[in-house]
Amino acid sequence: MLSNKKGQAVLEMALFGSLILFGFSVLLSYLQNMNNQQYGEMETFRRALEKACTYTGETTDGAGASVQLSLMQNRRNVAVSGGYKKGTPTSVSASSSTYWAIPSAGEQPDNLRIYRINEDESPPLPKGAQIEGTISNTEVSYAETMEKSENPAQIATHRQSELGEVITHTILGEDDQPIWQITQGLYKDADGQYKYSSQASNNQEPVKSERTWKTDF
Repeated sequence: MLSNKKGQAVLEMALFGSLILFGFSVLLSYLQNMNNQQYGEMETFRRALEKACTYTGETTDGAGASVQLSLMQNRRNVAVSGGYKKGTPTSVSASSSTYWAIPSAGEQPDNLRIYRINEDESPPLPKGAQIEGTISNTEVSYAETMEKSENPAQIATHRQSELGEVITHTILGEDDQPIWQITQGLYKDADGQYKYSSQASNNQEPVKSERTWKTDF
């Protein structure tokens, strides 16, 4: 009878622990998405404001412009389960329209429409261009190894992973004709954050991560 109660207790703890981990992963994912979205919206506004303020003008003598900036970012959120340093892919989009101009009397400021996708920025799109949508194609490669060594003095676990990702974004105009296309690769910046840029797509090198955990006796 006692053994049955012990088995039931172990089963209940396992189920309860699984529910806690699931709830924690959902909460963590929600908080990351909210933080990413807020950061993306603020970045979009600031970049649009900077461009409108510093634009010198092509057709007018006055400084400044009316800018519509659209931002798209690919991110990899921390995942409770899954491969080491693989993360969960997600995306953030935001847009901002800013007017900061002092045109000459009787003239109108230039209107700029710009897309910023991750770390790359499009030139101003043709005036009057109709944007029908964007499409993205992704190629991902991932490999992971784990080694465990034991001796009387220590237990050591070493994990290593290689993550490669190439994304091609295409902005479509009328009749689904491409207006701007950019191919970007995954890289890790100085702060250890995953980023995407066209420069990183040229070397095609995967992002390598490794760590060793040691338990001494």
